[in-house]
Order: sequence, then C-alpha cells, then structure tokens
Amino acid sequence: MQTKDFFKHAKLAGNIALASSLLMAAAQVQAAPWAGTQSAAVSGYQYIQVGVSNVPFGPHSWGNAGIGISNFPLLGVTARVDFEGLTNDLTGPIYHLDFAITEAPETHDELGVFSFARAGDGDVWFGEWSENGNTVSGGTTYNGRQVYYHGDNADQSIPGSFSSPVQIKYNVTGINNQFSTVGVMAGEFEANFYGVYGTLTGDIQDTAGFIIDIGTAEISSSAAISGSGAVASDNSGTLATGGAISGNFFNNHDAVAGIIDFAGTQYDTAFGGQAQ
Repeated sequence: MQTKDFFKHAKLAGNIALASSLLMAAAQVQAAPWAGTQSAAVSGYQYIQVGVSNVPFGPHSWGNAGIGISNFPLLGVTARVDFEGLTNDLTGPIYHLDFAITEAPETHDELGVFSFARAGDGDVWFGEWSENGNTVSGGTTYNGRQVYYHGDNADQSIPGSFSSPVQIKYNVTGINNQFSTVGVMAGEFEANFYGVYGTLTGDIQDTAGFIIDIGTAEISSSAAISGSGAVASDNSGTLATGGAISGNFFNNHDAVAGIIDFAGTQYDTAFGGQAQ
C-alpha cells in the first residue's frame, strides 16, 4: 500500500473511532437549563451551531457550552467542543482563534476564525465565527459569518412584580469584527423585571462611533429576551433598522447574553455582560 493511501485509511479509521466515542460521550451529557442560538447559516459556506459539548479529548470536556463546525469529519455540527477548552493558552477577555478555511479540508484542522468571550463568571459564551475572517478567500472576507451565544444555568423566571419591579443594569460587551473597525463594542443595558414581564433597553458602541441601540426588547416570564427594533448607526447616520434581538439571562440574572441579527448583514453582533 502506498504511504498516502495508508494515511488516508488510518485517518478514516481514526475518524470512525472518534465518531463512536463522541456518540457515547453525548449520551452521558447531563440535562441542564441551557439557552443559546446562532444566526442563520449562510448558503454555500461552512457553518456553526452551538450546543452542549460532547468532545472529551485534549483540552476539551463534555457537558459544557460548546460549538460545532459543519466540516468536522463525519459528524459535522453534531461534534461540539467546549468554549472553555478553546481558551487554552489564549489571553482574554476576547479570545481569538484563526484556522481559516481556504479549501475543502481533509482533516478538522481548518475550522475557521473564532472571536468569543465569556459573559459573567459562569459557563456562558458569545461571539462570532466565519470561514476566513478578514483574509480574502473566494473573493470576499468573513465568508459564512455567524454570531452566537450559549450557556448553562439559564434563568427560568424573573424577579419583581408590577407593584415592586426589580431593576438591574449590566455592563455589556459586543463582538463585531466585520463592520466595527476595532471589533469590540461596549455599553450598558438596563433590565426592568415585573415578575411576568420585563423590558431591556440600552446600546453598545465602539470607539469609532459605530453603535447599536436595541430599542425596547421584551423579557418573558422565563427570562428570554426578544425584540425586533434594534438600530445600527455610525457617524454618517442610520445604517440598518429592524435588528432582531434574542438572548437570555443566566446565573440568577447575574449575566446576560444574546445576539442582534440584521438579517445576515455585516452589522450582526453578539453581546454579553454582567450585572453591575
């Protein structure tokens, strides 16, 4: 057998063994109050999906907030690695991994470009992914870009009442490398909880004047955030309207995370923060 064929067969055997191990690991993942989502996949490109991690190899462990990549051998997004493991040997608070996808990969080495951060002190994460970041590939940059959030200990209820509301302010960070000239945004969100309903207001902006105002998003009785009134602007004026906000509160309302989705545009932004 030629050397090249030998390595291909060895790689296939290894991938099959890995697939079996991942399926066994997935069966052992314990149920927990999770919350998270990602913006829609872009047609024609690789894509990501967040969920509970099930890869227990190397620096990774199962049962944590994780992310899967569509070009992972055999299992695609079904195989998810934990964000905590991805931070190994990296410096935060914004973590960056660059494995740009430049061709159809034979291995799982080329998994794209990640920028992500932790919301609060728990296992709650938010960020963006693309095939190639700002490296030109196929004539464009940020191919297949998606924003996302995911975490455990998601709150299932909210405090307060209409007669005695609870107000909490959050220091919030946003991640947007495609449009923002600095990639990182900052601001403050204010949540007003009424027991069965709530509102979330505020904005985040970068140092160059790019700003996203979320309008007045609604908070459900189960601590989920939704809205469709986000506005993106910069020093030249309004850039986009009607941005959809989705997110959740975590760890007894100590943290918040979510995404702002302008229907697949460069203004899509992930956010996360902690109570003041």
